[in-house]
Amino acid sequence: RLRREYELLRALAEVGGVVEALAIRDEDGDLVLELRDFGGASLDAALDDPALGIRERLTIAAELAGILGGVHAAGVIHRDIKPRNILVDGDLRVQLIDFGIATRAAAAELSAAEIQGTLAYIAPEQTGRIQRSVDHRADLYSLGVTLYELFTGRLPFVAEDPAELIHAHLARVPAAPASLRPELPAPLSAAILRLLAKSPEDRYRSAFGLAHDLVAIAAALDDGGALEAIELGASDPPLMFQIPERLYGRDDARAALEEALTRARGGAPEAVILRGAAGSGKSALFRELRRDHLGEGARFAAGAYDPSSRGVPYAAIFDALAQPLRELLGEGEEVEARWRWSLGRSLAGLASALTPRLPELARLLGVEPPTDEGERFSTDAARNRLHRALHVLVRALGRRQAPLVLFLDDLQWVDDASLELLVDLVGETAGEGLFCVLAGDLGDDREAPAIAAALRRLGLRARLTTIELAPLEADAIAAMIGDSLGVPSAEVGDLAEVVARKSGGSGFFAAELLRDLERAGIIRFDAGARTWRYDLDAAVAAAVTRNVVELLVSRVADLERAEVELLQRGACLGMSFSAAELEPAQGGEAGDVAALAERLAAARERRLVEVRRGQIAFTHERVREAILATLEPGERAALHLAIARQRAAVLGPEAAGAGMRETAEHYEAAAAAVADPQERLLAARLCLTAAQRARSGAALAAAIARCDAGLRFLGASPWRVDYRLTYALMLLRNECEAALGQLERADATTALLLREALSAEDRAEVLVTRAGVHNARNELERVVETAAEAVALLGEALPMRPSMPALVLGMIRVGRALGGRQPRELLELPELRSRRDRLLLQAYAGASAAAFQGDPKLLTQIALKMIEVGLRAGLNASIAQAFITYGLAVGAGRRDYAMMEGFGRAGIELVKRYPEPGAAALCRFLYFGMVAPMSHPYSDCAGELREAVRHGVEAGAAIPAGLAAMAGVTMAVAAGGDLERLEGEAVAALERDGLDGDAALLRKIFAERDAVIARAPLENPGEATSTLELVGAMAEASRARAEDLHDLERRLRDPLLDSPPDAEAEVAAIRSELRAAFRAMADTHTRLRRGESLVVVDFLAETESSAPSELATLTRRIEGERDLSDRVAERLKWEGDSRVLAEESPSAGDATDVDPSRGTE
Repeated sequence: RLRREYELLRALAEVGGVVEALAIRDEDGDLVLELRDFGGASLDAALDDPALGIRERLTIAAELAGILGGVHAAGVIHRDIKPRNILVDGDLRVQLIDFGIATRAAAAELSAAEIQGTLAYIAPEQTGRIQRSVDHRADLYSLGVTLYELFTGRLPFVAEDPAELIHAHLARVPAAPASLRPELPAPLSAAILRLLAKSPEDRYRSAFGLAHDLVAIAAALDDGGALEAIELGASDPPLMFQIPERLYGRDDARAALEEALTRARGGAPEAVILRGAAGSGKSALFRELRRDHLGEGARFAAGAYDPSSRGVPYAAIFDALAQPLRELLGEGEEVEARWRWSLGRSLAGLASALTPRLPELARLLGVEPPTDEGERFSTDAARNRLHRALHVLVRALGRRQAPLVLFLDDLQWVDDASLELLVDLVGETAGEGLFCVLAGDLGDDREAPAIAAALRRLGLRARLTTIELAPLEADAIAAMIGDSLGVPSAEVGDLAEVVARKSGGSGFFAAELLRDLERAGIIRFDAGARTWRYDLDAAVAAAVTRNVVELLVSRVADLERAEVELLQRGACLGMSFSAAELEPAQGGEAGDVAALAERLAAARERRLVEVRRGQIAFTHERVREAILATLEPGERAALHLAIARQRAAVLGPEAAGAGMRETAEHYEAAAAAVADPQERLLAARLCLTAAQRARSGAALAAAIARCDAGLRFLGASPWRVDYRLTYALMLLRNECEAALGQLERADATTALLLREALSAEDRAEVLVTRAGVHNARNELERVVETAAEAVALLGEALPMRPSMPALVLGMIRVGRALGGRQPRELLELPELRSRRDRLLLQAYAGASAAAFQGDPKLLTQIALKMIEVGLRAGLNASIAQAFITYGLAVGAGRRDYAMMEGFGRAGIELVKRYPEPGAAALCRFLYFGMVAPMSHPYSDCAGELREAVRHGVEAGAAIPAGLAAMAGVTMAVAAGGDLERLEGEAVAALERDGLDGDAALLRKIFAERDAVIARAPLENPGEATSTLELVGAMAEASRARAEDLHDLERRLRDPLLDSPPDAEAEVAAIRSELRAAFRAMADTHTRLRRGESLVVVDFLAETESSAPSELATLTRRIEGERDLSDRVAERLKWEGDSRVLAEESPSAGDATDVDPSRGTE
């Protein structure tokens, strides 16, 4: 920084009023910058000096404006104008100091990585909140704040909270200086307010224009002239040719976007599609929306897809969400602390699913991103966790009146995973904190059927407004040219016609054509006449490319060789790169981006690259491609190899840090240049680690690509080169292929693994992994079959249909092995270490999850076998569920509640001792949903089941979380909980579990609750005289709701009947998900009925010793309701009702899954 400041000051040596740099030298390891002593004091010390009247202050202001004009004319932006950086001596001479963050850039940054400058004095564009370039006019704003303070004695904005101060710079209008100090001349007050305009285009064009006006005001005061005759800005020539960053010709589109946002803030589920060709103004439209609403509390996030990121799911979404998080990091410690608490509480254990891709979130939460996500979670669980975490984060960042406005551009390059997530996000949060704007050159639906289908699904969940951006008319381009030249648009109509024709009406292309015309001298500034002129004939004759991208690419040929070489290395790094990445050998740091930007000045001036968030970024993917095309294949491979080696050296031998994917990709691009066998092995290991991290981030396609790359590094015979590494790559690829539905490839990989595996344990692990995929796809029979194969490979047997005698013998065998030990004594067994036994338990656990949904005999047998393994080999988290299941199976038959309680508690203790994602949720559901209610108050169990839901959600274990949510609501109703609150919990659970991913549909169903219940026999269920009477009313309501669901399905289906062929598949998906809603509702009410009807007086009297303490009260209550229960059961007629529903359903096959009697056996 000191060296850069010294170089800038030497370049400004001819500008009067700038501090003089004498030398820079090293003193005992410290760099020292020597400056000439001016002899004055800082202006902040003189602000309150009564000896300085208005006239003296005008002198200081005019001289300061002249100095700043000279600095700007030399191509330097100060970026930290404030009284402390201004010296004034006794003769009112002025000197400008502290160029530490100054830059030569004509346009410093599009979006600052962090606020640079002093917060009280920075311009709105320096906050990084409005996504526009920072040029010399930012200094004019800071000068305006300084002059405001100089003439009024106070700052225009005062706030203790940094966030409030930023808001003031963005949205608040300061009081006129003359209103605070009436003695100030009106033109002076107006000049200061012009400097403080929010938009740079509304400020002075140059500091020279301000100096001219200040001198005129001073002269009028001296001569007693007429101040009102002074015309501000009359002599304000532009320093350079600048096209305003305004939106032209898009008033209708802007109004439609504003209306959609207004509806969203009112609670309506809304989303917008912006359709238009490249350069049509999609991103400019979003920027205008952002500028208009930043001061209203809304947060804005923008990302864009590109072809190079299609293998990285959610790339644009993560890029977008990083922006509001960066803003929070810049709003002061108090704001950070508040959000750290809020986000930490909302995300809890889900944060680790996001922090590897959102380092800004990790910084805000004060945590380190985990490095073992890929090992801790299955593929399905990782995807569930990531989706749920993103839902929670979006909800946290927005609220109804101040939504998170998410803008995703270039949707034509979107990945399938992002499409799926976007439909779910909009379905859950549109109108409740999210306003989504999707933009792209989408073309015809037939060109991108997946996008078209996703947008139709999105339209079922929210009101979808489509805005088409047609080419600009000539009058809109005339307005752009007129503002750029400072003349009325009517005077440039002829040039506008030429530019409109050559650009095809593309606003971005038109702007770049104008810049080329100015660069060629066709548009030029006439200093004598102080106006811009142009040569129309030369403009007509000027050669032009077919589109704006070709125009940008053509400018590469104008660059010097040294600059092209920098860009070549940068292009190999990606669409953006930092100084440290570009030249690590020189010890580059992120802070050196200003120096790098100066070395790329010509490329930046030609708009090939720009500074964005502390990095250099190519302005278009095609520009990057053009740079890469200048490299021979061998040269490109050599560059990638050098980058890969440097990155690998930084990552170290463990190779588990961030940047793994990029390092692996560079090695892959350099594969032909990697000859050393040991380096190829290193590259393959890096690919495996990168694949594991991709899998943990639900980037399954990217994980497969990394596995394939790793296998290629191992050559034609990878099993012989490194068996264990090849096995790991193949196994991970197999899991991801199956999870993506690439079943043929997955079957082939499975066969290859089973053929090449050297041990039974390896073959069993392949089958255990495959069983897990079947389980995630709800292919229950195949789960058990595959698990049984794995068990057989390990020397055990798992009969598919165990007989009752076999179960009895198993119970006897386990009982003898227990040897009379109490469950708590079993916890003293050692931890399981054997790989064979661990795989055996994994196979049993996978089969157990499938058996739980319909085969209690198989479930019991598996629990017995797992306990046998535990007694022989040791304990781990998998045995916890076996403990609880064993206690239920044996204890229920004996009516031994103490036994059930003991084994249940032992299972809970095991999952605490051996934490494993998903196991805690399942075991908590089994214990608190099925065991604890027999000896603990329902209200306590309901609270613990809520905790089970949290464990399941954080682990991505959707099924245990859903079971626990259902049981929790049932338990809370049985405990006498408030029905309105519990209904809200039920709706939230349905939304979280993604039934149709359609929160709006679910809200509509439950919004009709009062009307539905009115059709039940009880007019007001709140006045029910007994629990069973209430159950009856709820059952009637459930039947009516089911009918409403069928009606809703018909209403959803009818509009799609005339749609394209793939609409039929969408209807089938909707119908399937509605059936899931039927099952959830019917099962909840069935469980309530079962819970009441199973409680009989004689049974409780028999088991009084282990029954709840409130037995006598329950007995009296049930005796009084016995007769009523028969009448309620008669009223329900579940089986007959389900047949009626079957007849009324769209197909009889659909209704069979809706049978409410399911699960009562």
